[in-house]
Amino acid sequence: RITVMGFSAGGHLVGLLGALWDQPWLAESIAASPESIRPDTLCLGYPVVSSGAYAHRGSFEHLTGADGALAQKLSIENMVGEGFPRTFLWHTAEDASVPVQNSLLLAQALADHGIGFSLHVFPHGKHGASLATAQTAFKGCAEHIQPQVQGWPEQFVAWERDGR
Repeated sequence: RITVMGFSAGGHLVGLLGALWDQPWLAESIAASPESIRPDTLCLGYPVVSSGAYAHRGSFEHLTGADGALAQKLSIENMVGEGFPRTFLWHTAEDASVPVQNSLLLAQALADHGIGFSLHVFPHGKHGASLATAQTAFKGCAEHIQPQVQGWPEQFVAWERDGR
């Protein structure tokens, strides 16, 4: 079983893998079969998903330059379809860098396609909370220490073991 995890812009990269794993060009570029690189599960923390109204503009500018059509094409909520892996999402409602709507849009697309997902939106916490502990708080940022958020790894493991 393959589980791939990513946060913020890394969440966008992981989401792209979830959408594009079966593209011949991807498998050929690493001399593998598509089936051998297909993730079974994705775990996305405060992911960059959409280039639309709730975009993290900096991420899409770095990825696509000024190519708006390419940015729209790379919005993961528009790429969900058959074969997209089960996905665990978590975000904080207070995220001022990557709006929570990114996770909400992806969850809606997953629901629309009948793909299993678990969505967790925590009320407090800044972007980049990671494990939300003192040990992982960026430069000791108190807003990254959020006891409610600290439970997401256990929630992910329980969801992953459930396997539905």
